[in-house]
Amino acid sequence: MRHNTSEMSAQAELAEPFAECDAGRLERLLVAHFQPVWRMLRRLGVDVASVDDEAQQVFVIAAEKLHLIEEGKERAFLFGTVYRVAANSRRSRGRKREDSDSEAMDIMRDPTPHQDELLGQKRRRQILDEVLEQLPFDQRTVLVLSELEGMSRSEIAAVLDLSEGTVASRQRLAKQHFLRLAARFQARLGAGAVK
Repeated sequence: MRHNTSEMSAQAELAEPFAECDAGRLERLLVAHFQPVWRMLRRLGVDVASVDDEAQQVFVIAAEKLHLIEEGKERAFLFGTVYRVAANSRRSRGRKREDSDSEAMDIMRDPTPHQDELLGQKRRRQILDEVLEQLPFDQRTVLVLSELEGMSRSEIAAVLDLSEGTVASRQRLAKQHFLRLAARFQARLGAGAVK
């Protein structure tokens, strides 16, 4: 089998960023942080159909820059990368709302014996996603990092390259906005407007 020079060159270029990558460290990073990265991408509005690809993109970037990531600062680096990848994903797909039927279909295919419980959890996550979707992206990001990922203001400030005062302000506004939206959503549910 013959490979032309351009194919071999392209393969070498693709492998180049990973040549000096510490495979063990990258594997530990992936094992320890894949679920939080995936969850944060989803909570920042990346649609279900794209979230796996975007999570992979986060770890490709991490692999390329692994030698620059300080020990103990991996989480901050990954969440900062998640923020940028999610923002790019949202821009590329525009403002269209995701069809949530695919999530409902996932529940129906799940053979787990506790389907009612899983359906309730899935519905609560769907409601959370719908409320979060209505928040401005900057507020949403701070709220997700603080309330869902349990990060401190100083950690969020480092990840997003903001002052702690700006983080505190966005956090306060996000909580107020979230509570108003949640109350409206709850009222609609109580009135039977949303099934």
